[in-house]
Amino acid sequence: MTDSGVICLDSVSKTYPSSSEPAVSGLSFSVQANEIVCILGPNGSGKTTTIEMISGLLSPSSGRVTTLGVDPVKDRDTIRANVAVQPQHASLFENQTALEIVTFWRSLYSKGYDPTDVLGQLGLLECRNVRVSNLSGGQRQRVLLALALVSKPSMLILDEPSTGLDLNAKHELWNAIRLARENGATVLLSTHDMEEAEALNDKVALFSKGRLVAFDSSTTLISNHSATRVITAKLPNNIDPSQLSHLNNYGADVSCEIDSDGVANLKIKTSDSDSCFKALSNLHAFDIRINDTGLSGVFQKLTGSEWSNFDGDGIES
Repeated sequence: MTDSGVICLDSVSKTYPSSSEPAVSGLSFSVQANEIVCILGPNGSGKTTTIEMISGLLSPSSGRVTTLGVDPVKDRDTIRANVAVQPQHASLFENQTALEIVTFWRSLYSKGYDPTDVLGQLGLLECRNVRVSNLSGGQRQRVLLALALVSKPSMLILDEPSTGLDLNAKHELWNAIRLARENGATVLLSTHDMEEAEALNDKVALFSKGRLVAFDSSTTLISNHSATRVITAKLPNNIDPSQLSHLNNYGADVSCEIDSDGVANLKIKTSDSDSCFKALSNLHAFDIRINDTGLSGVFQKLTGSEWSNFDGDGIES
């Protein structure tokens, strides 16, 4: 792979001394300037190891990593001046206010934004003088993001930034990440949240067991690789739903509810949507709609494992 991006990994592997198995193996991909790229995978799939190699906190066992055109381990000055990293587990000074913390962090850099402006962009102006100990989880996460943004970095690297947040707090965080990109930053983030990856990405790097199994936009991945589709349809009230039993020949999982007018409302999960569509047409079904199962279907097709086998923290159950 040629150095064609602001992040480039070429045949990168990492094995820790305590393990005989590599944490990641054979990684090759590049990130272009001003992209949002999500590294998506279950816990233990190598996301944090990859983030730490890109940010220069770890050296690869083999292969080559460049960040902003330099070796991130050897050229720490370039990385410190231009790359902001929000680790998965970060703490704040509980007795200081949001504004005090961000102002102090800004003082450590020769360039950057006005701390009050950054807090305003992140919706934190009203709580700028509130001590961190009194902030909500979503507000604390946005303060951490403010620390990353205030130095006006060329690149923002976020490791599982939305872990533990409720839906509203997640959406606030996502808007802040989009704003960072609008302000010119390249954003690399790791997540095990399918919805987050689909909502934010220009590209998705899909990881499984330490390997990169796909790298493209979520739209392209879903179009090319989604193994299962969900079909919804309605049947006239003179059709016996038992006639749908032959759909099982197409690997379909069929559920049916009869409404008050006697219309059968169908939901069909299948890997052979074309055959199911023809069968439904022959039964005079109407309001037929076909929906992809999203990145979970891509993951299942490419890895042979269902994303539902992992719990809410991305851990296999």
